[in-house]
Amino acid sequence: MPGLEKIHLEDALEDNPQTRSMVSLFERDAELLK
Repeated sequence: MPGLEKIHLEDALEDNPQTRSMVSLFERDAELLK
């Protein structure tokens, strides 16, 4: 998908606002796809 930002596993282990926002965005998208 164009424009989709990839999260590397090492970055996902870091607890920072950017990672939290990416994860919450993913969770919202996953809920919509159910």
